[in-house]
Amino acid sequence: MVLPVLRPKTFVGPGRMGLFSMLFEWAEEGRNFPVLGRGDVRIQMLAIDDLVDAVVLAATRPAAVANDTFNVAAREFGTLREDFQAVLDEAGHGGRIVSVPAGPALAALRLLEKARLSPVYGRLLHKLRADSYVSTDRIRDALGFVPRSSNRDAILATYRWWRAQPRGTQAARSGRTSRDPWRQGALGLAKVLF
Repeated sequence: MVLPVLRPKTFVGPGRMGLFSMLFEWAEEGRNFPVLGRGDVRIQMLAIDDLVDAVVLAATRPAAVANDTFNVAAREFGTLREDFQAVLDEAGHGGRIVSVPAGPALAALRLLEKARLSPVYGRLLHKLRADSYVSTDRIRDALGFVPRSSNRDAILATYRWWRAQPRGTQAARSGRTSRDPWRQGALGLAKVLF
């Protein structure tokens, strides 16, 4: 019996919105986009197409090879600032990533979360402040998996998909899951500062 364990990093692609819907909307409107501190954290992600490829590989390999635990992620990834700036550049309005002091911003975001005025929740705040990446050597060596997309490729492909969607559908499906565009709450009002 083949029972591999796949541990994907945050995956992005068509239909995966969450925080990215805010980035995409702000980029499309020609706004700058804030990051906590310098935005120099390295957060490894994964294109949904690459995740599907990894699942197929793991399911079709012999149990002796596939019955293991594998990290699945992009091999090429930069900083959050670099990945988010790529979206602003793709939008073509001259938007820039703007550093905001982490301490005051975190305090404000925590208050807004408690008041239910912000979709940015505690665990995400932690993730946006610390490096998060893994080795994918095991899945490459054992299963021959090599992701086709870098973080930047995956995020830009998702942005292009988002741009192609009819405008009314994004707001109509607003929610707090990674599948839905987030209700921006007070952060939507903060756009005027950026």
